[in-house]
Amino acid sequence: MSMNCSPNFEEKRKFLDIFNLTHISAEKRERNRSVLSAEQNHKVETSSRTWSGRCADAVQAVEAQHYSLSRSAEQLSTRAAIIFNLKKKAYYQH
Repeated sequence: MSMNCSPNFEEKRKFLDIFNLTHISAEKRERNRSVLSAEQNHKVETSSRTWSGRCADAVQAVEAQHYSLSRSAEQLSTRAAIIFNLKKKAYYQH
């Protein structure tokens, strides 16, 4: 039932005017709901993509750090082996 067909049309119109409001038809209300729903879905999709992007960045950073630590450990073990061999050589030369 539209506002124009209701029995208290004048009262409703005055009420809307007092608060500077306008009547919204059922069709317009439905369009507004679908627009709001589409905006909300877009926000969810965007935040999901942003979140997955952040996760990918974090994984990449951890992998880079792991690689760096692996290289450091490899270098340390190589240095330890060199020192061990030098000490061993010095021990047997005496």
